[in-house]
Amino acid sequence: MSNDKCPLKQIQERSGKLLDKWALKVDSAFEKAGEKLDEAAKWADENIPFAGELLDVRDHAKEIDELLGEYHRTTAAIYAQAGQFKEYLGKLSLGNRKSMFKALDGEMDPSELPEHVRPLYEKVRKTIDDGAQALVDAGALESKNVIKDYVKHYYKKHLDEAKENSRIAKALRQSKFFARKQMSWEQKQLREIEDDAAFAVTNTILEQKKQLAKAQTLKLFADKFAKDAPPEGAEGLKWVRISDESVGGGIKKYGALAGKYVPEDVANALAEAEMLGREMAKFNGSYYKLIDHIKVNVTVKNPFTHLYNFGSNMALAFLHGDFNEAIKTTAAWVSGSRQFKKWEDLANSLGLDSHLNDLEGLVRPLQNDSDGNILTKALKNAYMAEGSYLGDKARYLYSMEDKVFKIARFKKNLELIAKDKGFDVNDFSKFSTDELKAAMKDAQYSYVDYSTHFNGTLKLLDKSGVQPFLHYAVKSTPMVVKAALKRPDRFLMLQAMLAYGGGSAWLGADNENDNLAKPEWAESGALPNLVGVKSWMRVGSANWYFNSGRLVPGFRFDGFDKLEFNGGFVGGAINIASGKSTLGYKIEGEEDSAAEKITKRMLELTKSYFPPISPLGRYGQQLGAQATADVTGLDVAPKDYNKDDLGYGGIMARGVGVRRFNKEKEYGKELKKVRKEYEQLVPVKVPDSKDKEKVEKAKAHNKKIAKLSVADLREAKARAEAKFKRIKDAAAADGVRLNIELLKQSKQGGGAFGSFKFKFGE
Repeated sequence: MSNDKCPLKQIQERSGKLLDKWALKVDSAFEKAGEKLDEAAKWADENIPFAGELLDVRDHAKEIDELLGEYHRTTAAIYAQAGQFKEYLGKLSLGNRKSMFKALDGEMDPSELPEHVRPLYEKVRKTIDDGAQALVDAGALESKNVIKDYVKHYYKKHLDEAKENSRIAKALRQSKFFARKQMSWEQKQLREIEDDAAFAVTNTILEQKKQLAKAQTLKLFADKFAKDAPPEGAEGLKWVRISDESVGGGIKKYGALAGKYVPEDVANALAEAEMLGREMAKFNGSYYKLIDHIKVNVTVKNPFTHLYNFGSNMALAFLHGDFNEAIKTTAAWVSGSRQFKKWEDLANSLGLDSHLNDLEGLVRPLQNDSDGNILTKALKNAYMAEGSYLGDKARYLYSMEDKVFKIARFKKNLELIAKDKGFDVNDFSKFSTDELKAAMKDAQYSYVDYSTHFNGTLKLLDKSGVQPFLHYAVKSTPMVVKAALKRPDRFLMLQAMLAYGGGSAWLGADNENDNLAKPEWAESGALPNLVGVKSWMRVGSANWYFNSGRLVPGFRFDGFDKLEFNGGFVGGAINIASGKSTLGYKIEGEEDSAAEKITKRMLELTKSYFPPISPLGRYGQQLGAQATADVTGLDVAPKDYNKDDLGYGGIMARGVGVRRFNKEKEYGKELKKVRKEYEQLVPVKVPDSKDKEKVEKAKAHNKKIAKLSVADLREAKARAEAKFKRIKDAAAADGVRLNIELLKQSKQGGGAFGSFKFKFGE
């Protein structure tokens, strides 16, 4: 839906408000900027080798994105509805769910079902049968292959008949239902058929709807792009033939596209969306899934990440003008409001997505309830595995921390439309399809839309773990910039609040002096992030600092000037394999045995990539070590970078992003830097030594100094003295007494720096 037909844009255009008109100008500017970038990318593709592949140049980008975007939103809606269906069926007793499955599978007369279960059975039976007929109508299933009393079979054990079932599942994914070998109910039970209707029925309907959505989308692509043969005179545009392979029964694997020709960028987009097979299935199914698993471990399963997610979205809500609505919507969600549930269901039906979809994807059936013995369940909960109580709760919360803000904006958008037309916003039937889609599209974008196209090169860096979470950073960055430009009044208010709380790196900040009391990795530059929030903000006047930079969506720029890219999960794993932490610090001693080194490396691996609060995760290990130290008296308590004991409070504080910096130590480091800088200006005595390397080093040092003029030396000396004065004044203001005597001790002899006297002061 183009912007000129967007109901929200139309309301803004009719508005006499200056900020509304300004917002439209910003939107227009961003659209034009996007067009210019596309033009630049196409020029690069034509003139620079491999630029097209790196920049992901596409000839039909807009049309492709519209069709695939709708497909992804439809798929998201299908999963949401399936989840609701499973939840609804799950309210029945297990016995009634098993009976319903038998009735659906033709193993039991529906009249034998309890009276209160029969209406639900009839609804489910009709839904499955209608789904099969829809697939027949779409050409994705032959009518002769429609199975009476069909419900998809799942087996707990992979025996011979289970293998037959896997072929059925494969055929289903390829748009066909194969007739199944008839078995007695006893035979099915022997092969441990999953007879819980909450699981089997939900996934049956899920697969049907997914296949239908795929078939319909392929038909739309065929209508728009497909040709029987490459058109003549199509210079500069490559065409690709889509396979016309059959899955049996006259059903084509790729539906309406089978045997047709489409532009290369269209074929690539469909392949990327896994609608033309999965050529990289083995790679995707192993390595990529491992990376996604680690992402989930360090985010979804980290309770402290949830706090940052919510705080980050609250900051965004303020910029967007959604703050009040976000507060009310969050309260409604927490309280279990029925009205919120209605809004959530409506948003889900329109393809509401979340960051969780980007991490885990919508690529597998809904999971069955966790089973196994008490020990198995305990281990699953400790690891927060999918299907465990804690694991599912963590995933639900993570998803809703994103969704609740999108629902808030969605509701706000519809309230604007309802007010404009003069009807009650809670009467959903009054909204047109275009109005609902426009309201949802804006809500998705405002808090990052993961269903839209993402540059293939950047996606590879993200999915491979070289730069994990790049998807979020890339998409959130222009969104934040745009929000700030559209509402400069709110942006300035945010800056004022940050400045008042000492968190601004722009207003009233002296970053140069402020950074003196911080370790290098915590320093703030002039542009640490998109809204000028300090990377680490001091809490009051104490030595405790809060990782405020994590609250800002988008790219962080501190480190860009030094090109500090650590290789993400991949770089971290390489470091661990070489006996270092993910940040490059040594984790083992020279005297450690081979067994000790392996143990330390394995513990570092689990600390970095397991769920943080699991027994082998970051905080789990630290809490365990602290407890061991308390009980045994051994010196194994976790320490901070100052070599001070963290304690339980310090461990938890680190979790929420609060750390204690040793300002005395940091000021001392700065003093040593000044001394080193000054020593580079002072000639040294050439040693009377047989060590030729030392002699040549001293001569080279003196030769370098000799080339400097007296004026240059004085200027350099003045700069060093000015740095010292700045450090001294900052330390004094911070209540830190500097160890001047330490500074005066020269490594080059005597405490005197040649013919120059350094003005240390008192």
